[in-house]
Amino acid sequence: MLTLTGHTSRLKAAVVSPDNVYAATGGWDDSIRVWDLRTGGALLRFAAHHVIHQIAWIPSAPPRLIVGTAGGDVICVELPGDEVRPGPMAPRGAGP
Repeated sequence: MLTLTGHTSRLKAAVVSPDNVYAATGGWDDSIRVWDLRTGGALLRFAAHHVIHQIAWIPSAPPRLIVGTAGGDVICVELPGDEVRPGPMAPRGAGP
């Protein structure tokens, strides 16, 4: 079993990448996190304006997440490169 630790409040959404290597989670802490399922390590964290309700993984190049929030926003998060790599947190409200 693998425990992914990092969110500061309850989770509301989780999705696994098509290749079963990564997971994306979101919840009541208004953040989206991308995890490496091989190690359990957090790779990326993005801030949103509202609670995250739904996440879908779009298998494209580069990969993307479509995120639905409690505020009615739909956010497209483009992940860096074909393979997800660690990177900085995007500022609150920033996004593609």
